[in-house]
Amino acid sequence: MKIPIKIMIEILNDITKKKKTKKLYTKCFDDSSLFVDFYYDDICLNNIIIDVLIDGEVVSMCHLNPYKLNIEGKIIDAYYIVAVATEKRYRKMGYMTLVLNKAFEYMKEKNVPFCFLMPVNPKIYEKIGFREIGNFELNKDISYEYIKTHFDIYCIQDDRYRYIRRKERLIDEIAPSGEPLQNPIIMAKIPDIESFGKSINRNFDTESDAIEYLKKKTKFFQEDI
Repeated sequence: MKIPIKIMIEILNDITKKKKTKKLYTKCFDDSSLFVDFYYDDICLNNIIIDVLIDGEVVSMCHLNPYKLNIEGKIIDAYYIVAVATEKRYRKMGYMTLVLNKAFEYMKEKNVPFCFLMPVNPKIYEKIGFREIGNFELNKDISYEYIKTHFDIYCIQDDRYRYIRRKERLIDEIAPSGEPLQNPIIMAKIPDIESFGKSINRNFDTESDAIEYLKKKTKFFQEDI
């Protein structure tokens, strides 16, 4: 490995700049090319990507995909964190922690009070403050009306949400991606405890208190991208 000359961390909003992370995505994930094209042409229009560049090459990244979350009738902004990846030769050098800590800083600055993810290895994310709050729902036949009346916490299914889910399922029928996780869980982190408390009209002394509150609530998470 050559000695790095220049290391940069970026917060990407522009779709053209986001697409330079596509090479790393295809290296690290076994999604079909049809899905990857859809993801970068459509989903990435609205998300935030944080990456690390070494000598101009993208070597690590995470994607913040926006959702509206209902928590007991209160609507808050949230990010679903996906595509956390590091180029193989740069792993175990702290770059994943670097991009995620930058993501937490960004969310706190923007007063985004909540983020969640579905981990391949929970222990990795526990080290940087994520905590398990519940299970990922595998049953795809539950209606939105049922969700709204039986769960305390769920993602708002607006027109874009429904479009994305329909498109994703269609692509999966044509070109299935990798094997699904077994017994997947949802982990959460609260970047700004004050903003989180204000968003749902509750007071929490610590992030741990807020996580315990979330654990006790019925939750429906079924976001695949």
